[in-house]
Amino acid sequence: MARILKRILERGTAAAEAEPAFQVACACGHTLTGQRGSRHQVLPCPACARKVFVLGKSPLPPPHREGRAAVVASGPRLRRRDWSLILGVATVALGALVAAYFLFLHERPPGPIPNYVNEEDLLATAQKLLAQGSYRLALAELAKGKGGATLRPEKERSWRQLAREAALLADLLAESLEDIIANAAGTAPEEWEQEFAARYVGKAVVLDAAASRAGKGGYALDYPLLTAAPARIAVDDLQLLNDWGQDGRLIFGARLGSLRVEVPGPAWVVRFQPNSGVLLTQAEAASLSCPAFALDDARQVFAKQQHVVLEKLGLGLKPGRAAKQ
Repeated sequence: MARILKRILERGTAAAEAEPAFQVACACGHTLTGQRGSRHQVLPCPACARKVFVLGKSPLPPPHREGRAAVVASGPRLRRRDWSLILGVATVALGALVAAYFLFLHERPPGPIPNYVNEEDLLATAQKLLAQGSYRLALAELAKGKGGATLRPEKERSWRQLAREAALLADLLAESLEDIIANAAGTAPEEWEQEFAARYVGKAVVLDAAASRAGKGGYALDYPLLTAAPARIAVDDLQLLNDWGQDGRLIFGARLGSLRVEVPGPAWVVRFQPNSGVLLTQAEAASLSCPAFALDDARQVFAKQQHVVLEKLGLGLKPGRAAKQ
């Protein structure tokens, strides 16, 4: 910027110094003197008032020779275009200084600090409450991880797994599937559809059964229903079994989707909401819904499922007593 201003000032000074003078004689013999302008001039003679024509400055640069007539100037004069250029350069320089201040010199205020919850304490407390059968208190504890606090990404999936187990166990059916089917068999079909939608849709069931691959890529569940009318459980559309991807015994929970007579059979068919399946990992919590889950063979299933959750699904749950046994 300094170099640009220097060139502008030097150009103005050179222009002032090079501005030529004139001496023009009038017809009356009087001589008019002055400075030539950028255009021609018509001046009145001070002696006889005749108009005298004076040429303007030559557009060509003056010859560089020693001994040329000195021109008295009052100082360098800048053109309007020069002032505009100076103003533009100054504006750009000021903008650059302000930007540099905010980018490099100005101390930026610190951003908001994430309010990370203590995940270890939260998950441990939730597991303890689940083992006591306090499913809704466990849900309330886990809710702290989503209420003003933040979970680290590596703990997010652990939180989600425990929350799904707690929510499912807190919403278990109060009746057995056999009792519900018996009730359905004695109710008019239209009435039963309304009653099922009002009382049972979305309610949770915990099952301990062997799953095996069936035709068309689905799974079948070996879980006999002891009812007077033919009945079965269909799990071919339950996503959990497709994620599990292997045959064998499972202890899991799911939420009811429908219960109606289907063919072939005809038979009463229990179906679950496709994305509601939850692989159970907390042995003590599940054993409160079914005392048989406290037996050693059931604990081995929980230990295997907890291993799958830890390794295959990549969740960060700490192994509980089920895994230690």
